[in-house]
Amino acid sequence: NGRSGEALPLARAALVQAGFADDSVLVRRASNACGLLSADTADVAGGLEHHIRSLRLASAERNHAEIGAVWSNIGLTVAVTGNHEMAARAYHRALGALEPVAGPVFSRFTACCNLSNSLYHLGEIGEGLRFGTRALEELSPAFVSRDPHGAILLCRNMARLLIAARQ
Repeated sequence: NGRSGEALPLARAALVQAGFADDSVLVRRASNACGLLSADTADVAGGLEHHIRSLRLASAERNHAEIGAVWSNIGLTVAVTGNHEMAARAYHRALGALEPVAGPVFSRFTACCNLSNSLYHLGEIGEGLRFGTRALEELSPAFVSRDPHGAILLCRNMARLLIAARQ
């Protein structure tokens, strides 16, 4: 809610404590939080450093759901720079990592939603609509409760894409 700079020191402290606990899952989660908060404060390099650490840990665990989530977060971090082509590549990697994971997955929803936005900015309206529709198919009431902002962004993305498709 616009206060990421205030939360970042707490996330960094959690990362230090996770390191003391020698628990790779805690380190991965704390690194992820630091990455998201860093990107939200426009520290893209710091955000990427934390996400890469998280990606390495998720890869070592062979945890496809977490690998997909990290790639989606890397896409968000890159999107801060306005490089929608690179962000789209990260979202595609997220979706590739999530292929073996069955059922609705929150990070697949967010990857499809954010990919639809990146594709809109790249002028790839048909592909954007395809991934926006995939996000709609992935959306569940639990995801709306977890992240109402994400559902609102999907509606915005679809409205933009549908308007652009009719031009």
